[in-house]
Amino acid sequence: MSTSLLEPLKIVDAVINRVQGQDLTDDDLYRLQHAFPEQTVLGALDLIDRGNVLKYTTSWGHTEYEIIGSNGTYLVLLDVSTTGYPYFCSCPAFIHYVLQQKNHVMCKHILATRLANRLSVCVHRQMSPEDLVLLYTRYYPAKDEEEENDSSMLGLV
Repeated sequence: MSTSLLEPLKIVDAVINRVQGQDLTDDDLYRLQHAFPEQTVLGALDLIDRGNVLKYTTSWGHTEYEIIGSNGTYLVLLDVSTTGYPYFCSCPAFIHYVLQQKNHVMCKHILATRLANRLSVCVHRQMSPEDLVLLYTRYYPAKDEEEENDSSMLGLV
């Protein structure tokens, strides 16, 4: 992870980790508004208020999150240890503002997921191995044969 990203992430992690109980205090809101753009905070709180943070847990303890947003449903990963960034969201804002432009440290979906966890207000659902496969294939569909054939003809596979 780049050192330019490390400090802002430490700050926002500290702000989020101070949240306790089942309600945000005025101090929590004040700190959030100073750590994130207003639109990100309001969007995250709206997602939480509408119960749109889904937490899926398998019988072996694996956890995935899905956020029902206003423009789509997104997969959120909170513990990505194989990349240079600790979180991932499948939304366009994360890819554009966080990964490409690097002017935000997280999108509203990741903030909502982190806060909902701290507040213990995620909508919790058990997930079977088959359900986990279905979740992943929704977000990471297999290439269709035509795409693979086109790629192999071009020498890309």
